[in-house]
Amino acid sequence: AAVYMPCNEKFFDSTQGRYGLDRDYLLGNGPFEIDGRYGWEHGQYLNLRRSSAYKGQNAPLPAAVNFSIGGKAADYADPVAALTSGKTDAAAVPFSRTDEARAAGCTLASFEDTTWGLCFNVQSPLFKNQKVRQAFLQAFSRKSVLSHLPKNASAAESIVLP
Repeated sequence: AAVYMPCNEKFFDSTQGRYGLDRDYLLGNGPFEIDGRYGWEHGQYLNLRRSSAYKGQNAPLPAAVNFSIGGKAADYADPVAALTSGKTDAAAVPFSRTDEARAAGCTLASFEDTTWGLCFNVQSPLFKNQKVRQAFLQAFSRKSVLSHLPKNASAAESIVLP
């Protein structure tokens, strides 16, 4: 687990649903902190600096992060247009549009955050029976299912990551 987790439950509960909405309702021990008394102006900017209290193995990079919040929100219905408009710095781009985004000069970073699996509802009268589950798995064609994976997906060989 990260050295700055978990959240302080007592403080979180004391905010009564307002945690993170204002600096009075924010308590952190992560790699960055709000840059002084004037580091956060709602709807305009949020300036962060390295936290001197952070106890992680490595100092966070960069030394500071400044977020400027524009007046008009970008239209994310077209993420490539949003990224190239100059009104936003990051957006989720569907795989089907990654070539277009690269051609437009966007830098893309991908991450794998989804794992699909086959689970049985053992409360169901049918799958409560272990023999039925075993028969289902013996008849299951993994190759056939994998042939329908999206182009950008890969098959997992194990439930435990290497």
